[in-house]
Amino acid sequence: MEGTRAERGLIPRLVNEIFGTFQEKKDITNTSVRMSYVQIYQDQIQDLLQCRKLLDIKLSKSGHYIANGALWKDVTSSEHAMKIYSEAIKYRATNPTEMNLISSRSHALLQFQLRWDEPLAPGSNALLNLVDLAGSEKVALSGASGEVLKEAIAINKSLSALSNVVKALVDQAKDSAKRVHIPYKDSKLTYLLQSSLGGNNLIHFILCLSASILYRNEGTSTVEFGKRALKVVLRPVKNPIDYRRLEEMERMIEQMRQHISELEGKLSQKTTAEPVQLVPQSGEDFLTMETIKQDDAEPQENEAALKQKEAIKDVIMQLERQQKSVEQKLSERESEIAQLKKGSFREKASLQSKFDEEKKRLAEELATLRSNVQKQQECLMEKEAEIRRVRDLRAKRRSGKAISKAQSKMQLKTSLELDRIYRMLPESLHELTSHCILFPESKAKFRELGGLKKLLGLIDCKGNKGRESYIAHAAYALSIAIDEEGRDQIRELGGIGAVCEVLSRSDEHSKQFACRALEALVRGNNKNKEAVGSDVLTSLCTLVGTHPHQQVQEAACSALAEIADSQPEIKAKLMKGGLLQKMISLIRDTPPEVADLIKVGVTVIGRLAQQHAACQNEIARLNGVSLLVDILFSKVGDRDPQLPVLTAYALVNICCNNKANMQTLQQHPRYKEIKFKLLEGLGRVFSDNIANENRKSATASHTIKDGDKVLFSYHGVTCKSEWSAFTAGGRPTYSTFMENPQFILNVPTDSNVSIVLSDTSCEDRSGRNPGKRKTIYMGISVFNGDRALLCEKGFKQLDFNGRFVTSGRYNRNRENTLSLPLKGSPDPYVIVPFTAHLMQHTSFVLGVFSDNEVEVAQVPEEGGWVKSVFEGEWTPKSG
Repeated sequence: MEGTRAERGLIPRLVNEIFGTFQEKKDITNTSVRMSYVQIYQDQIQDLLQCRKLLDIKLSKSGHYIANGALWKDVTSSEHAMKIYSEAIKYRATNPTEMNLISSRSHALLQFQLRWDEPLAPGSNALLNLVDLAGSEKVALSGASGEVLKEAIAINKSLSALSNVVKALVDQAKDSAKRVHIPYKDSKLTYLLQSSLGGNNLIHFILCLSASILYRNEGTSTVEFGKRALKVVLRPVKNPIDYRRLEEMERMIEQMRQHISELEGKLSQKTTAEPVQLVPQSGEDFLTMETIKQDDAEPQENEAALKQKEAIKDVIMQLERQQKSVEQKLSERESEIAQLKKGSFREKASLQSKFDEEKKRLAEELATLRSNVQKQQECLMEKEAEIRRVRDLRAKRRSGKAISKAQSKMQLKTSLELDRIYRMLPESLHELTSHCILFPESKAKFRELGGLKKLLGLIDCKGNKGRESYIAHAAYALSIAIDEEGRDQIRELGGIGAVCEVLSRSDEHSKQFACRALEALVRGNNKNKEAVGSDVLTSLCTLVGTHPHQQVQEAACSALAEIADSQPEIKAKLMKGGLLQKMISLIRDTPPEVADLIKVGVTVIGRLAQQHAACQNEIARLNGVSLLVDILFSKVGDRDPQLPVLTAYALVNICCNNKANMQTLQQHPRYKEIKFKLLEGLGRVFSDNIANENRKSATASHTIKDGDKVLFSYHGVTCKSEWSAFTAGGRPTYSTFMENPQFILNVPTDSNVSIVLSDTSCEDRSGRNPGKRKTIYMGISVFNGDRALLCEKGFKQLDFNGRFVTSGRYNRNRENTLSLPLKGSPDPYVIVPFTAHLMQHTSFVLGVFSDNEVEVAQVPEEGGWVKSVFEGEWTPKSG
């Protein structure tokens, strides 16, 4: 509320605005400002302007509930008001907690009573209430005890009462005819704010949220309160005006009428077509007219093209008139020939010859005129097309300029905000994490400003008692704000060692955030992974399974998984240090309710087993394969759908390249189901590779044999495609399957097939519009195909009646899977991926994996059937 010297808070800004407005507007006179400041401490009202004098609540003459006996002080300037406020705030109750070193233990109410006179509204008045609510804190996190615990209970009780009042107001707004009891008197806070909350005033709620993951529950409840508050219906009532100075108002009205008549006279005498504006005239209280100079910022229409268009229209009209004249003459000559009855045969033949010649000449002239008319019409169409093209081009330029201007404005605003955050470090660490999450492109700018070096200075500040409290939060901010180039810069500055030092601190926040920072530093950077020492690996392994806080164990597991990725030597060290045994014990002993911890444990095992035979054998020796199979079919997967996916990844890494492990897996009674899970996992892996490497298609094949016996074999094909304007037909409710992409699947022998459909544009849609990701439901259907139509002619299949094989249910996640056994057939199968609704455009990757050889190819869109799509828009006139 108060802010700092560099960045003023809400209160000084509002006070400056009040007095600044009074000074700028010359027609505002007789101004007066009074202020009072009270706090609600343990459900008691205390006057901070009278050294915490106890007050009670009373109904005033105006019908508002007020703090009876509160001291009101007259203030003459913003400096005077802030001086009084600074003296009074010293009496406000504060106490340190483990969540906040300077925690407010009371709700504060700062009131400003404003009075002023205006020409049209003498005796105007207003009341500004600024309420600073104490934050709700969990006792377990804040560590409150004794008197601080009593304060926390009182704070939470009053905030609950406020939430109940808001809920009752929302219920009343839903049904105005229903009488709803609003519990204002449950707390002194709501009792005193009854006039404000009742809907007769304008209310602004400012929600204060922390970017730290530790306070996620508090942030969620705060946002839920804000969502309820948005539904409160406000009916603000303007304060009554003092009409005791009625004669003065009538005199002012008469003076204004005279001035309006003078302005109308001047306006009638104005001969120019230029517009005018009203500006104050020096030395007078009223307005005079002044000419506005207009800028031709908007480009004019193509005048030459318009003139040519009009000239062509005139020529066409003249040619059409000539054509009608010639047609009339032809009809006259034909009627004259028909009327030749008298005269000799020779005279008739002579006249007939003349008429025929003239008729022929007129016919030729008519044909020439028609040809000229057609040419002129074609020329007119060309000119109209040129004019439309110019208009469209200018409209696109204007739209592009507007978009570019908006983007530049947003970039400038983001850059200025980042500069402010950088200057305010370390106090702005929470703002930095929020900013980098919302605007990832700001990470490079922060690095260029020297922000990473500054964060390292905060992390490596041992002995500086004033800044030791920022170490953990600086490590967390580093994990969010770092980018690809920043990882190399941190290594050159010796930052990896500084982050590792934070692990030795005793508090859980430091350990958790140090693990997050290490995970971010080594991600995709082999040099940083090699720079992590053996003592750090030992410290991380020690945290797994022994530390009392779940978040610390999760962070340590994630860091170990990232460090060991693609590092055989590090994997060997971790295996010798007993990490695999710890991870398997962690997964086995963790209760199903803690699915997140099980998930990171499975991830670590999968990363360690990837292309490392020794780790694969050690996991099998520790019965890790059977443990992962149990997780694959357990109810824990219902709590977190991502857990079965990660477990399938781990089993693929452990068994698909290891003969002994595959033999162990085949002995499981549910091996047929496991095989489908393995094929799905392989499909996901290769689909992700296709999407990340931006390739159109890829194939994969591998076989594990025991002598001549095939233990496990997989053959897969992945293809990248899209639902475009021509292929986004949706489900058959809206169209036929012919209006969707079709893929030919050749299955020569009986096979078990898993089909994986992945939405590759999901992240792009959420990045363009955060918080409003458009959900796309995807489905997969399989049909028996027509070889002559699909393979020989290259046409898409139109008739699907009686050819249905199976279909996968809709899934709104970024992927969908369908596993099924298919019989070998000389005729192909048809795979049709489709969306739940018509015209949903997105890119996707289709992966098909089988235990026997298969072939997959997309049916071309341009062959056979023809489909036309026209794009347009509804305008205010045509809509």
